[in-house]
Amino acid sequence: GFPAMGRRGALRGPLAQGLVLLGLASSSLAQQPTSVPTSGPTAEPTPTPTYEPTRHPASVAPTSTISISFPSVAPTSAISISFPSYENKSLTYGTYLYSYYPFSWDDVYSLNRKMPQGCSCKNSRASDSSCTEFECDCICDLTAGLCDFNCCCDPDCSAAEVSRFRDSEEGCDVEGPTEGIIEMCYEAHAVNEKYPMAYTGSAERTADKLLCVAYDNSDIRGVFFEDPGDYEGSASVFDEPKGSKPYAYEDFLPAGSVVRRDEMSYHRGDFMTARRISSESRAFGGAVSIPRPGPDGTCMETSYGQFMEAVRDNECLRVGTSLEDVCGSDVNATRFVDLSFCSAYETYSSCSSWVDVEVNSVLVYTTTNNTRLTDVLPELSLDELLGTCDNALLSVAYTVYVDPSGAISKVYADLEVGPIAASSSEDPVSVSQTFAMEFASTTSPAAGFAPSAYGSSIVRSKSGNPGYLDGLPLLWGEEAESGSDSAINAWIPGLEVYGSATSATCDSSLPQQTVNFGEDMVSGCVLSVSRDEFSDMCSQTGQYMTTVGPFQTVGADDDIDFSPSVPIFLALNGSNFYVGQFGNADPLDASQWLQVRVVSVTSTPSLSNDGLLCSDFITSMHLRFLVGLVGEKGNPQKKIVGAELEYTIEDVYFAADDTSVQNMVLTTTVSFVNLPKATAKISTPPPPPILFSVPDDVFYPFHINAAPSRGGAWLPFTCLLSIATSVALVGRAQR
Repeated sequence: GFPAMGRRGALRGPLAQGLVLLGLASSSLAQQPTSVPTSGPTAEPTPTPTYEPTRHPASVAPTSTISISFPSVAPTSAISISFPSYENKSLTYGTYLYSYYPFSWDDVYSLNRKMPQGCSCKNSRASDSSCTEFECDCICDLTAGLCDFNCCCDPDCSAAEVSRFRDSEEGCDVEGPTEGIIEMCYEAHAVNEKYPMAYTGSAERTADKLLCVAYDNSDIRGVFFEDPGDYEGSASVFDEPKGSKPYAYEDFLPAGSVVRRDEMSYHRGDFMTARRISSESRAFGGAVSIPRPGPDGTCMETSYGQFMEAVRDNECLRVGTSLEDVCGSDVNATRFVDLSFCSAYETYSSCSSWVDVEVNSVLVYTTTNNTRLTDVLPELSLDELLGTCDNALLSVAYTVYVDPSGAISKVYADLEVGPIAASSSEDPVSVSQTFAMEFASTTSPAAGFAPSAYGSSIVRSKSGNPGYLDGLPLLWGEEAESGSDSAINAWIPGLEVYGSATSATCDSSLPQQTVNFGEDMVSGCVLSVSRDEFSDMCSQTGQYMTTVGPFQTVGADDDIDFSPSVPIFLALNGSNFYVGQFGNADPLDASQWLQVRVVSVTSTPSLSNDGLLCSDFITSMHLRFLVGLVGEKGNPQKKIVGAELEYTIEDVYFAADDTSVQNMVLTTTVSFVNLPKATAKISTPPPPPILFSVPDDVFYPFHINAAPSRGGAWLPFTCLLSIATSVALVGRAQR
């Protein structure tokens, strides 16, 4: 397959800032977990275990709780690290992701057509390569290579799964548009069916446009509401249409007794029963907890995970009055892996098969800013000497594997732990935690299809099927070539630009923000530089500058290669950018992607003699995308038809004193421009041809809007028929 290296030569996620960049060695991960237990609990439940930290008093030096040793000096040669890997799991979200989707060159193909993948042409006279009148009828299929629950048209779902979806409470998701409506010359309801045809309207309506007020002698001015009366004590008014509304909060709250269905297969949205491995007692009240932020941002453990409902970008706070207060069960990682999921949709007391959570990987942050990857969960400990709470839970991500029958078969957990420090013993302490949950399949339906059949060889999340959906990642990548073949190194999850959600100051760790389709955005930061740093940047050197490209002008008469130097906060590493035209663009088919035009930068920064003015310095990057509508009018698909990247320059003055720093604003903007609807062509097939061909002016002065004839073989017959008809009409008139 293609090398799974990141855009900056490293893997994405925590490892990018830890193992690979620091160059630390790691032990190999253990083999895959053992098979799922088939027997239920054999002992009576015991009280819920407590999760207290190991205490290291100030007078006693702490001892290590890690069973694996790691070198403190980075090796000089390249190292091989065993990274966590899953089968049949989406590569778009989760933990320890690649920067690009890995692929095999053997799977590369090219459809090279206007009609998007997964759609059917409605014009019988057009080929798939040229068809623009197409219909797309499976808009709920948003994961390539995996079955989308309740999406009955998903080719990755088995017949048994589709049958379960149809019988479930939610049924099948919306798959496509309703049947197209053919507009006739007249509609039956618009024709007066009574004879004789007469006007059936009222005299008042007829006079509305004929009469007007010449003089008003009324003593009442204005229009007033009629008193609605009182409904005091009414027992039925709120049950009647006039006393109700289509949507109310009370409609979404449970009422009455809850009847649990008899079926044991999970349905989408079901809560998953959970217990403790160590004590076999109920965990978190009996269901899998995925803490989410409450109104004040603190973690609420009464928020539960739901079957086949992924949880992403979910962060909350743990707050304590002191370090000792916060260093307890809330940050003990063991509490979130000492879990068993009920394999089927059963209650705690009736569950007969439990699936233990298995630790797949642990990323450990230390007080010395080092990181290491292991499969051993270190013990939570309170170090009173250093004033730290070590190995506190920072992140946990569950991956739940589901078999075709709707049962849970495996659950993996990937964790991050690290130290919590307090500035003083009296200050409150808070720590941010992240909780995520992904669902995967135990089978690989995509393996049975050719890569070009459904574009599902790379298991990934789509941003629409086929047209983009607002709010989902914008597909972005770079061209890769191997001999005569070309494919796309697609970024995961899509285009990302510099952006921090918490700070306006430029951060050298380069936090990224995902660009979502249809959402204009502005991002950037304020960089504080000294006089020397200002001079270095203007000379295109120093720690804050980098060279991007080389770019080649697209659509220009002359090919121009250029490699501008830009601030690292405005850099998009790569040289030949492409954007997915549709939300389901397959990286294996380069014809489904559109090349991004990079506007040429012709000027070079120059520093004035006094060193206070830097002319033509790049301070912003602008990304523009042109969006059009294609497909059937009742089911329009959003398609990117144009893309442009431009670096803009300005003159920057250093106005601070020699001993001070100058603030420099660096900005990135993203704009989505919709083509005016007036330019959208509503295509309808031409009407069928009349029975035979006639001259164009035979019905002059009337015009017949018919499709062109398929030949002139009917012309002699037409002439004879016309002459015979004329003779018959003349003879009848004479009689």
